[in-house]
Amino acid sequence: MGYLAWRTNSVLPSMVLHGINNGLAFTFVNWGHHLEPWYIWRGHVSPVVLVAGTALIVVGFKLLSNDKHSSAQTPRPNRVAGQ
Repeated sequence: MGYLAWRTNSVLPSMVLHGINNGLAFTFVNWGHHLEPWYIWRGHVSPVVLVAGTALIVVGFKLLSNDKHSSAQTPRPNRVAGQ
C-alpha cells in the first residue's frame, strides 16, 4: 500500500485497497463455510485462487510502473533566474 501511495501521490487508492482487503477478510471470517468449496483444495488454497491473485498483483504493479503521468518521477529542481 505504501508503494501505491507513493506511485499515485495520494493515500486514497491505498485506503480503497485497504477497505477491499478488510472487506474480504470480514467476508471469509463470517461466511467462510459457504466459500470453502471453491477456495479450499485438498486442505490448501486452491491453485485457481493463487493464480488469479498472482495475476492481479502482477497486472496491478505493471499498470503502476507504466503510468506515464505518475507524480513519482524525480522532480527537477527549480532554477532561479540569474543563478
